[in-house]
Amino acid sequence: MADLLDRLIGRWELNGQVGTLPLRQEVSAGWSLGGRYVEARFRSLAGQAPYEAVIYLAALPAEEGYVMHQLDSRDVALEGAVARGRRVKDSLRFTLPGAEGQAHYTWHYAAGEDTWRLEHSREQDGQATLLSTAEMKRLAWL
Repeated sequence: MADLLDRLIGRWELNGQVGTLPLRQEVSAGWSLGGRYVEARFRSLAGQAPYEAVIYLAALPAEEGYVMHQLDSRDVALEGAVARGRRVKDSLRFTLPGAEGQAHYTWHYAAGEDTWRLEHSREQDGQATLLSTAEMKRLAWL
């Protein structure tokens, strides 16, 4: 199960958008906490609004699932708990219940290009709204 998480290890450049705003960040990901979690650190690049986040991802072999914890400089962690996920081919799909509906996070790995595509959406009353999309391109293996 951890083989897909292994693909996250490295330094990345992230480009995308949140709503209509451009998004540029540097990302560094490595194994942490005894090799149990991938710790991915996100930081905005020059010219962008200041932003930092730390996301912890782990496989849960007993449940055949995954878990994602997100902490960021915009109080995301204060919204709730832990996102639970599952693997679908080369994608990790997480759901986080919340007061404003369910948040969905998809991490899709494209092996041929060695890139990750990230999508964040919110579902409320059966309606899904795409909030952000981004692509991470590898700069280096760590």
